[in-house]
Amino acid sequence: MKEETIQLTKGELRRRMKDTLRATREVDRQQWSTAVYQHLTNHESWADSGGVVAIFGGMKYEPELLRLLPWLTERGFAVALFGIQGETMRPYRVHGVEDLMVGSLGVLEPRQTSESAVGVGDLATVLVPGLAFGADVGGRLGRGKGHYDRILGHPDFHGSPVGVAFQLQLLDSVPCEPHDILLPRIVTEAGWHLPAGRKGG
Repeated sequence: MKEETIQLTKGELRRRMKDTLRATREVDRQQWSTAVYQHLTNHESWADSGGVVAIFGGMKYEPELLRLLPWLTERGFAVALFGIQGETMRPYRVHGVEDLMVGSLGVLEPRQTSESAVGVGDLATVLVPGLAFGADVGGRLGRGKGHYDRILGHPDFHGSPVGVAFQLQLLDSVPCEPHDILLPRIVTEAGWHLPAGRKGG
């Protein structure tokens, strides 16, 4: 398949998923986010490797994960969120909501200081947002900036990525290219999903 065709397919799917998410009700998204949180906290094995766990601040139509911050901290995990500098996304350690601010994209970002900077190699687990995810092989369709692809594909990253989404974002498959990172686990309000028809939590 030609690259132009792949990109067009991704572009069409991005537009469709954005429209689908905009049509959801806030009360439903809040309930779904609560269910996602419960699945994450009921199955702690996704973060059993220790080290730094990266979560995301959440755009309006993404699962709200900030409630995980105190839960992880109480269990001895260091927590990081990503900040954007130009075209580069970097992780920074946070201890509470007081370490967060609204970034240029309207998403909560960490206050970026040299003391709070975290190396990509220190990330043990990364919770990954997206517009759509594929249930077949764990493909992910992001927003087109490639920020998470660069983190997950970084030569220093040896941690575990976990896709986090609403169930309506989990499709049979999404367009994938050879360089795309496949996710071994995806969690939605409906529960845990493993690629290739495998089941588990």
